[in-house]
Amino acid sequence: MSNSNLDAVAFRSLRLVGVSVGSRKGPGFAIPLLVSRSDGNATYVQRTDRGGRIVGFQVFIDRCLRQPVAGNRSVAVGDPEVFALLDIEGVVHVGTRDELSPKVKEWLTKIEAPLTKMNYALFCNARAVAYKAAFDAVQRKEVEFSSRNNAVIWFMGSVIVAPLLKALTKNMKDEAVVEDCFKSADVVVRQEGKNVYVELPRWVDPLAIRKTGDDFGGLVDLAKSATECDLVIGVRGRGYRDPRVERRYNSRPVNDLIERRIRPLRRQEERIAEVIRVLLTEGRAGFDVLERYEDVGSFANYVIGDLRRGLSPGMNAELIEQRVARSLKRYTSRAVSFNRVKFLFHMAERLGSFRQISNSLRSIVFESGSQAIAAASNDILLKLG
Repeated sequence: MSNSNLDAVAFRSLRLVGVSVGSRKGPGFAIPLLVSRSDGNATYVQRTDRGGRIVGFQVFIDRCLRQPVAGNRSVAVGDPEVFALLDIEGVVHVGTRDELSPKVKEWLTKIEAPLTKMNYALFCNARAVAYKAAFDAVQRKEVEFSSRNNAVIWFMGSVIVAPLLKALTKNMKDEAVVEDCFKSADVVVRQEGKNVYVELPRWVDPLAIRKTGDDFGGLVDLAKSATECDLVIGVRGRGYRDPRVERRYNSRPVNDLIERRIRPLRRQEERIAEVIRVLLTEGRAGFDVLERYEDVGSFANYVIGDLRRGLSPGMNAELIEQRVARSLKRYTSRAVSFNRVKFLFHMAERLGSFRQISNSLRSIVFESGSQAIAAASNDILLKLG
């Protein structure tokens, strides 16, 4: 499979031969299936960028129903994404969004399922229809759950949260980081009166919320129309506070960790290392420390702020350590030149027993062209064991 994936990267154009469908009944979305003109044994699907353009292809293996598509359409890198939709009768229609939208608008009056109607309306930019369908979906769930609150939380979790995170990561260039963000996404949704509070993970930059544009704004409007509530969006540790979280911050274990283990340390480089150590060893209390602690040093606050944006309580210790290890080179370059040795030394002293961090520190020491780091390399490496 890996070899096929490597081959797929080289393809510039593939031929559309069919679709993968969950059911032969419509309406619904399907997956366009592609083959090479020279080798029809493997099936591929499109890989697209966040702007909806095809950037490549990858092997596709599934056990869903497959339905052939007539014609001889080619799909090439650089083209707009090609979609496959089933109409009311289950007939497959294939094309770009611009090509399919006029047909989809004709189907809307015949679609009964609210969420299906909403998704089709969003596809063809019929926003008024989408908003009404979303409202109807929540109304139905309220009857099913016998709870308005549960219906609102269901809608936010099932419909809004994933595309909201997608909109917030739209400008991230590192796909691995984006994937990690989704895996570790710990979004909290709650309703209080006429407000729905959405607490986003720490890795979300508050400024990114202002830069997301139409995708984000459209989701907010959709959520408001469906729930008849105002959305209050914040980032964990910033923006609004959950009173229940505020009480947790003031718990004695968190205060003790800060006052006994971190604040007494003389240098900010030591305090940074100890905050990371607490984060790796103290579980949820470590995250509470990260959210609450503020340092007197500007470099320490830069590192702590970066960790808040990049980590969330849903991550396990191994993933946290991996993120920290990846960031050490950047932190080192950000430190004032004459403090870089102190930063590396205290990181090695307090975190040298963590394998990924230790390996990262070794690489920084060996690869650095700094005479000061070279002169202190033995002392640093001794701390790593």
